[in-house]
Amino acid sequence: SARIETQGGEAQISGLTAVRNQWHHVVLVYNGKRFTVFLNKTPVSANVELSGTLEQKHCPMLIGTGGKGLGFTGYMDEVCFYKTALAESDVLDIYNNI
Repeated sequence: SARIETQGGEAQISGLTAVRNQWHHVVLVYNGKRFTVFLNKTPVSANVELSGTLEQKHCPMLIGTGGKGLGFTGYMDEVCFYKTALAESDVLDIYNNI
């Protein structure tokens, strides 16, 4: 699942499935109005509506874990953060150039 918190609320997208022992490209995009998750260049979420700026908390950002014994088993490579929201065409360009 993927979760994001903003000053206007929070959104969680569940049901993301990936095949074990295969490489996958996962992208989370928040543009100030919608939260979208891409798996292997394809949007898999329904553009969940959400508003507000990203919540700034004084706690660590969690990537690959839910913090309650839930987690990701495997390797992560090239974790990136961008100052602006990526368009679907940007996600496709990044996917095709990996």
